Amino acid sequence: MHACYALFAWGIVAASIVSCLRRRSRKQKKYCLLAAIASTIALFPIGGLLLGQWCQGLLHGPSPVLTLLMVVKIVESLSRSTLLRTGAWTSAWMFGMLAGWIVYPAALGIGSVDVYPLGFQGMTLPLVLAVITAALLFHRNQFGYVLIFAAALWQLGLIASPNLWDYLIDPAYAFLGTAMTGGHVASTLWANRRRQAEISLS
Repeated sequence: MHACYALFAWGIVAASIVSCLRRRSRKQKKYCLLAAIASTIALFPIGGLLLGQWCQGLLHGPSPVLTLLMVVKIVESLSRSTLLRTGAWTSAWMFGMLAGWIVYPAALGIGSVDVYPLGFQGMTLPLVLAVITAALLFHRNQFGYVLIFAAALWQLGLIASPNLWDYLIDPAYAFLGTAMTGGHVASTLWANRRRQAEISLS
C-alpha cells in the first residue's frame, strides 16, 4: 500500500504541473492527454526501483492532504468546474502555513518545543484536528472534508509513517501555504489601499 501511494502521489505531482500549464491554452484535450501521460512518469524504472519510489525515499513525498488538494486542482483545471470554493482554498493554504510553522522550526533547531511526537501517541493532536474540522464544517467550509479524508487514511495506515503530522503537512505544502497566504494578504492590502486612495481622490 505504501509503494502504491508513493507512485500515485508523485504521478499526481507530475499531472498537476501539466494541468497548471493547460490554463494558458485552449487546447483542453491536448493537455488532458499530457496530464494522463505525465501521471505515469512515476512508473519509470531506475536502478531496480520506480521513479515514484525514488522520489518518495529522497524527498519524503507529498502528504495525503496536499495530494488530495492537487487532485482537486487537476479536476477543476481540466473540467473547468469548482469543487472547492475560494474560502476552502484560503483555509487550505492557511492550514498548510500554520501547520508548517508549528512543526518544522524544531526540526531546524529553532525553538525548544517539538510537537512532532504528538503525532505518534496520545489524543491531543487528533482532538485538535477534530475541533478544527468541526469548525470548518460548521461554517460550511469544504476543506473540512479534506481533513476528514486525510484522518481516515491515517487510520488505514496509507503511508509508511504512523505519525499523524505526516498525513497533514509536508515541506512543500508548508511552503505553498505560506506563499499563497502571503500573496492573498498582500493582494488584499493592496486592494484596500487602492480603494482608500480612490475614495480620497474623489
